[in-house]
Amino acid sequence: MDPFPGDNLDRMIDDMLSSDIVVRIALAKADLGQRMTQAGLLSTDGWKIQEELRDTDTGTRWVFRAVRMQREATDLQSSITLDHDGRAT
Repeated sequence: MDPFPGDNLDRMIDDMLSSDIVVRIALAKADLGQRMTQAGLLSTDGWKIQEELRDTDTGTRWVFRAVRMQREATDLQSSITLDHDGRAT
């Protein structure tokens, strides 16, 4: 008998939210990667995707931005926002 029956449900919810976050991050990076390629910002030229995590009033926000240390940054970016319950908004 499980002494904390709610723990299994909590773990299932956490796993589902984690999976959703991983998928959303992958989609955001893929979107930005595609737009970087279209703009000629290639990894072979030193361009990378910078990841930034921000805590906001509405939740956590991941920001993905095209960067290259040898050149000026662009305004290309992609992001996802999670509310305080871990759900995408």
